[in-house]
Amino acid sequence: MSIKPDMWRTREALSLGVVARRIGITGRNPNRTLQRYETGESPAPVAVIDAYRDLSGGEVTAEDWLDVRRAWLSTHAPAPRTPRGAGER
Repeated sequence: MSIKPDMWRTREALSLGVVARRIGITGRNPNRTLQRYETGESPAPVAVIDAYRDLSGGEVTAEDWLDVRRAWLSTHAPAPRTPRGAGER
């Protein structure tokens, strides 16, 4: 079964803070850091992906994280630029 990280966390009734602590996210604002990963705004590090997979009993996979990041990029990333001189002869 495939499930997005934030959907799994919500289904399990776990807060951002609880999950951030359990998977080892530290720093000034671990909740916001995890939120950025879950929305795809920031790519999740491999250590976070592995820890989340373990916490979820394998329900949230690396592919789920990639899907989240792709979805975010498809709506937020600027269009690729054509290199100068490309297509000119």
